[in-house]
Amino acid sequence: ARVQGQGKLGDWLKRQGFEQLAPLWRSLQVAEGWDDAVQAVLRERLAALCAADEAAALVAARALLDEAPPESLAIALPPSSPSLPSQAVQLPALPGARALIDCVEVRDARLHALVADFLHGCFAVETLSPWLERRAELPPGVLLAGRRGQLLSANLICHLAPDSRTHGVIERQREIDALAGQCAAMEEDAAQAHARLLACEAAGTEPHQRAEQLRRECQALQARPHADHGDV
Repeated sequence: ARVQGQGKLGDWLKRQGFEQLAPLWRSLQVAEGWDDAVQAVLRERLAALCAADEAAALVAARALLDEAPPESLAIALPPSSPSLPSQAVQLPALPGARALIDCVEVRDARLHALVADFLHGCFAVETLSPWLERRAELPPGVLLAGRRGQLLSANLICHLAPDSRTHGVIERQREIDALAGQCAAMEEDAAQAHARLLACEAAGTEPHQRAEQLRRECQALQARPHADHGDV
């Protein structure tokens, strides 16, 4: 909420009526250990606002063109013809290399083609060192991403400092998901405990009522001799 609502950008989003649009990272679950790699590749696209449909996305895009936001902002535009799967890009054999999209679970099925397009040609590798001397073997458009967020192509190696607005959001989202699961389990336990409490209270009511009835009967029996004595 702080990432989306703070500062001048938050004011711009409210003014445009876009404060409820969810950023892309909320729909991503990244395999542990690959957060930095995914963030390095996606950069500002990680916080791209995702509308409910293409029409709504175009409305947001036109608003961005008509009135430039005060800070960097991306609007996700669902691809009309998604790129080929990144696995189609031929990569020379290297143990441990895999398509970066395989490290990402997209929980919103509508956004899967979009994320696959963003990560097209990107591969996750444990370390970039072996590829420094072999970088000429990398086909055009192929980008290798290491665990620490360093990127290597045939002509460039770079280390990208995390974006202060979105750094750590994937990890925070993972924690939120874990806490949500714990809360759901605890709520279920609480509901079962409450049901048992109600059952115990119901079970305890009957003996109490029976005891009250016996007390009244006892009082009636105690009062009877006095009544009989008065009649005599």
